[in-house]
Amino acid sequence: FDIGDMAANLVAGARYEKTKVASSALVPSYTGTAWVAANEANVTGSGSDFTELKGEYSNFLPAIDFDIAPVDNVIVRASYSETIARPGYSDIQGGQTINTLFRVGGGTGNQGNPALLPFESKNLDFTAEWYYGDASYVAVGWFKKRISNFIGNATIVDTPFDLRTPFGGTLYNAAVAALGGSADATAIRNWIFANAPAGTVEITGVDSLGNTTGSIFGQPDDPALEFTITTPVNNDRTESLNGWEFAIQHTFGDSGFGAIANYTIVNGDVGFTDVANWNTEQFPLLGLSNSANLIGFYDKDGLQVRVAYNWRDKFLGGIIQGEYAQRYPAYTEAYGQFDVNISYDVTDQLTVFAEGINVTNSTQRIHGTHVNNVLWATQAGPRYNFGARYKF
Repeated sequence: FDIGDMAANLVAGARYEKTKVASSALVPSYTGTAWVAANEANVTGSGSDFTELKGEYSNFLPAIDFDIAPVDNVIVRASYSETIARPGYSDIQGGQTINTLFRVGGGTGNQGNPALLPFESKNLDFTAEWYYGDASYVAVGWFKKRISNFIGNATIVDTPFDLRTPFGGTLYNAAVAALGGSADATAIRNWIFANAPAGTVEITGVDSLGNTTGSIFGQPDDPALEFTITTPVNNDRTESLNGWEFAIQHTFGDSGFGAIANYTIVNGDVGFTDVANWNTEQFPLLGLSNSANLIGFYDKDGLQVRVAYNWRDKFLGGIIQGEYAQRYPAYTEAYGQFDVNISYDVTDQLTVFAEGINVTNSTQRIHGTHVNNVLWATQAGPRYNFGARYKF
């Protein structure tokens, strides 16, 4: 439609999605526990069984876009939309696994969360575009996103398989009462081996210091063995980010030469804080960074040549889970590479081409809290492809 002498367009729509998740997994199962060394105990009786976890959510996702041409060759756009990004399959898998080794304070494990909600974003965009030539333009855009349902890792305490721990059980407490509160684990184990009823222990011998070796089994009246289970969860906070996008494309008359450049700036307080207490739960937005592309091209008389430099600034690529649930950042360092593509239309049907990827042999690194804490590095090297395409 027209507003006065200005051409305008309005597009609006909505989508409703209802999602059900049923995730089953074949995971190890256990029937007992054994205290096998002074500071080491294991779960025993491994088998396997299917576990199934379920989840469900729904989303109403509206979108509206408006553009108007206030003067010739200039278009101004405004849009609002609501979008979702679903959790990865590794986050919603239905299995729970526990580590077979546990300590006096309990054990650890992991499980998925099919009840995870999708990452949600409410998006506001404004763009102005000036088409100053047949194939040349300049554009600038500003965006703001209101984001929620951050996915991060949290821990829960669970008692899977109704396992019992010898630590703090009847035999353990009897040994402490007989030996005194200052008795160490080795002394407690020796007392239990010497005084335990048949069937509650298994003696395998003695060590070089004369201490009894073997296993002390968890009994039905012993305390429940608690596991600290790490699982993905949604965080209930809502954050916002904003940024600018700049783009230009220019062609040099009828010469066939041209260039394209774009740059995106992103701002948002949704990063990871390198804190001394690495057990602090954080819910950063992964992959947030500035980026830029610069392209030179030639396209005329059947010959196409394209040289591109693609760059991305440093970003948080992931959070590494340590042995005791510490959270360490993994930063992907700033990276740029040159790619070249050349093709020639021999006929209307036949095209031959050659391309080089990462022709300057750029390398990539991922580091932890300090740039010298290298977690991963690679030199993939340049790659070259040659070929032909024929259209029948």
